[in-house]
Amino acid sequence: MIKLALFVGALAVTLAAGAGPSSAVPFNIVYVDAYTGFDSATCGAAPQSPGTTAPCATLNQALQNISPNGQIVVVHGNSFGPIYLTGPIAIIGPADSSLEILNSGAAPGCIGAAPGTCAASTTAGVEIAAGTSDVIKLQYMTISGGTGGTNALKVDSAVGVALTGVKLRGGSSSSLTAMMQVDSSQGSQLQLYLRDSDVAFSSFGGGISVAPTGATPVRMNINNSEVHNATFGVQAISTGLTGSANIQVLVDGTQFFSFNNSAISVASSASSNGAAVSLTRSAIANTGGAGFKANGAGAGGILYQSAIVGNGTGVNVVNGAGVFSYQNNEILFNGNNCEVNSAPTACTTALTAQTPF
Repeated sequence: MIKLALFVGALAVTLAAGAGPSSAVPFNIVYVDAYTGFDSATCGAAPQSPGTTAPCATLNQALQNISPNGQIVVVHGNSFGPIYLTGPIAIIGPADSSLEILNSGAAPGCIGAAPGTCAASTTAGVEIAAGTSDVIKLQYMTISGGTGGTNALKVDSAVGVALTGVKLRGGSSSSLTAMMQVDSSQGSQLQLYLRDSDVAFSSFGGGISVAPTGATPVRMNINNSEVHNATFGVQAISTGLTGSANIQVLVDGTQFFSFNNSAISVASSASSNGAAVSLTRSAIANTGGAGFKANGAGAGGILYQSAIVGNGTGVNVVNGAGVFSYQNNEILFNGNNCEVNSAPTACTTALTAQTPF
């Protein structure tokens, strides 16, 4: 059974990930104004700049004019086609959430190059294939799978990806598997941070799938966010990991609701490649499957000051997984509040009690 120490490590390390490596101070800033901008090889100056130095009109032109470690500031947004990020960059949308990036099937925008140069195509609205020392920061935008994407956001490689005030949407794509797909095989630690974000609305796919492979440990922090109206919520799957790599996820102050299947699902067949999710000060409701499911000898979770209410099953512990409860949670009004190997079981037996602190 997975040990409590893994979860304590998850809490400490993932919190560090939220304030982890950051890109250098940008040496270039490119502005975008979809209303008054003007695309040219020299566009991107501050708003109200004249002529060819005016803000760019499109995100792709801004990307083409910028260099790695730069910052794109969207003053007034619009709906733009997909982008493929191969280096460190920050993209900041406007407060009115008018910036939308979606998979339209067009050639993706590239950093410092023409669209389609960095990749001929992408299956996501935003695909991140950066270096393993690069940080990507995305703020105040909607990212969508569009009409044919398998993901809204796909993370192939980076050292850190930080989302603040980002909405991930499934779009109308029947090919969608998850709105955020993390399947990196980069062979070094990947840190992910979501704050004040909303992952929602797909009739075909799930919310967030974290399924790295090889020697790729993942640390993820989801804070003050919502995941809802999808086939599943968050999946942490470590069955493809090797060596001592594992997945550690901290969820704090976040709401999960309205899924066909489980809201949080943790799967790991071996303790050496464990997967752990710590759920604190959060709520799970209205799932067709389990609110929290842990499957396998290396899988488990911590429940602290959280509510799991009105689900098909509250907590399902399968195949030797371990779920620890600090006995200050509300697990009520579910079809079965707790199950072990899908058999109804008293929560006092199914969950390993810890002393509240």
